[in-house]
Amino acid sequence: MNFCRPTIVISKCLEFEACRYDGALISNKHIRKLKEFIDFKVVCPEVEIGMGVPRDTIRIINNKGQRVLYQDGTGKDFSKKMTQFSKNYLSKLTKVDGFILKSKSPSCGIRSAKVFRGIKGEAVGSGSGFFAEQVLSLFPAHPAEQESRLSDVFYREHFYSA
Repeated sequence: MNFCRPTIVISKCLEFEACRYDGALISNKHIRKLKEFIDFKVVCPEVEIGMGVPRDTIRIINNKGQRVLYQDGTGKDFSKKMTQFSKNYLSKLTKVDGFILKSKSPSCGIRSAKVFRGIKGEAVGSGSGFFAEQVLSLFPAHPAEQESRLSDVFYREHFYSA
């Protein structure tokens, strides 16, 4: 029997390429099993906007009510570049059935990325990463999940059946 293979956009560091800030690859048995049944579109927004591997970490800071994607090591603000890339990449998707993104990432975390008070301030909460924020805005009816939650059978089942 032939079945339609869903297309899922996934963070490249999840089972596909060692592209995290520290040069690591994240292993996930649930994603590994899905490779047989799903067409994955892999993306690392940070690499796509020109950050190398390895690279200085980035974080989301709340600067007077405005979110900024800031890299401490270089003093660079990647907010505009990341937002522009995200909108451009997502607007060109012709077929996508869902998203699996890296948890706690300042680019890909879905409501799990730490938000800091100012450049040198402490964490004051959490929110979505810059890429994930655009995913949720442009694809509100599509299933979107973080790899960390796929280990929970209820979240996994919900993602598979959504």
